[in-house]
Amino acid sequence: METQNHIVTAEPRFDLAVCTQLVRQYLAAQEWRLVEVDDLAAVIYAALAGQVVGEMTGAVQAQIWQRYAAILHDACRQPGTAVYERAWWELGHFLRQQAYQLAGAPEEREDVVQAALADLQSRLSQNGMDAPRAFLVYALNAARRKAIDVTRQRAAVFRGGGQNPLSWEALTEAAAERETAVPSAPPARPGSSERKVEISVSDREIRAQLKAFFRQHLSGEQQVLVADMLFLEGLSPKEIAGLLQKRPHEIRMVKFRILQTLRSLPPAEKQQLLLILGQPEGDENGG
Repeated sequence: METQNHIVTAEPRFDLAVCTQLVRQYLAAQEWRLVEVDDLAAVIYAALAGQVVGEMTGAVQAQIWQRYAAILHDACRQPGTAVYERAWWELGHFLRQQAYQLAGAPEEREDVVQAALADLQSRLSQNGMDAPRAFLVYALNAARRKAIDVTRQRAAVFRGGGQNPLSWEALTEAAAERETAVPSAPPARPGSSERKVEISVSDREIRAQLKAFFRQHLSGEQQVLVADMLFLEGLSPKEIAGLLQKRPHEIRMVKFRILQTLRSLPPAEKQQLLLILGQPEGDENGG
């Protein structure tokens, strides 16, 4: 009776040399130079030692990402030093690598990056973050918020007429989605500047009240964020999906749940929403 010999090849073990190589490759790819490779590798190896390489590459990269974020955060709060200049360059470089996912034209991407960096510099000059390891995530979210502003401004140039997003119809119409071209803006009427200022102030007040209403009645930060982008910024699910790195159908599902919540509000809360939108009781359909 013949027998087959099975050769079992042991998985390579995770050791300091392997960890150091992974750290070196990752830092080089990101152009991160605020820490010595050997120093960071030693810290990460101490946290992850004794495990299999094939399972550990992702874990090492996650450790690098989090630990370097804290290093970058601290360096960005040391003005007048060499590490300060290098840290802000690295942060800008990181955001530019991500910006192609956030904005369209190259000039828009640079605007997004510069605006995000300005906000981050203002924030860090006042107070550091409570969770420095989340600094890169925070920075990326700051860039996403700026990209939303850019997208909104660009869309406003083309949108013009049509339905006012600050209306009951916009908050309850699930089918109408602006996925194609939108009408151009109507020409300005002579003598309309004062009226524009009045409308602008009114809209700002309504937007602030709606933001508060959404935070009170919707479930979770994702619903609140999507509601803001849908109904206050006038973005489509497709545009929101691109900004949040989601699939359009995922955003449509969130929108569906938001609309369900708004339609099922108790009478008192629904009346509160109508008052915010400037519509009297019994005028939910705009007439």
